Amino acid sequence: MNKQKQNTEIDVLKLAGVVLKKWWIVLLATAVVGILAFDYASYFVTPLYQSKVQIIVDSSGDTSEKTTTAEITASQRLADTYRVILKTRPVLEAVIEYTGLNYTTTALEKMIKTQAVNSTEIFEIIVTTPSPEDSRDIANALAAILPDQVKKLKPNSLSTLTLLEPAVLPESRVSPNRVRYAALGAMIGFIVSVAIICIIDLLDDVIHDEEYLTKTYDLPILAVVPDLLDEGQGHSTEYGYSLSNNQVKEEKNNA
Repeated sequence: MNKQKQNTEIDVLKLAGVVLKKWWIVLLATAVVGILAFDYASYFVTPLYQSKVQIIVDSSGDTSEKTTTAEITASQRLADTYRVILKTRPVLEAVIEYTGLNYTTTALEKMIKTQAVNSTEIFEIIVTTPSPEDSRDIANALAAILPDQVKKLKPNSLSTLTLLEPAVLPESRVSPNRVRYAALGAMIGFIVSVAIICIIDLLDDVIHDEEYLTKTYDLPILAVVPDLLDEGQGHSTEYGYSLSNNQVKEEKNNA
């Protein structure tokens, strides 16, 4: 068991050495795949733009500051209800008519997200589309249409919806994150290149030297065949025949 573990550790060290010897391949693969991922995110992934509005709900219809916990709780529950009403078909159809945009109600619903703000009476309407103008216009249209739809559904309600701040034109895309794409691509390039180098080395069953035999099979070496292609200075490359320059001259003189 210990011997097997030791061999495993030696193999890991050997693979690490092989990877280090080919560091330039790993570096090149990491850089190339990272750049390709960045370019893919820049030119082939549809950019998305996000715009949002915030609406405050007052359950009592009084715009003065809340003084009781019951009123705050009631406003929070109403805000959750209005977030559901926001995505109903009548509201979405009214938004499409209001903006004149060519979206279906199903597509428009997927573009809209709502969320409460820190457990307060305020909720956000977040719109994400491929167009910065559409994101802004849809968010503002929802803020304008929602109070009227609430009045139609609950005509006797005293609650009010107040727009805190209108949506503005997004200045930058929210997706895709090109830096994240590049980092992920670089990581993939690094892992794949290291894996390929290790696999090639593990599948290499060519005997390169006597050290390979001793480490792999743990057997004694009885003989070593010399390198017949060794063309060192002053030696002949013919099999089993190696003479120095002086010996070659002496044989020529004797002849």
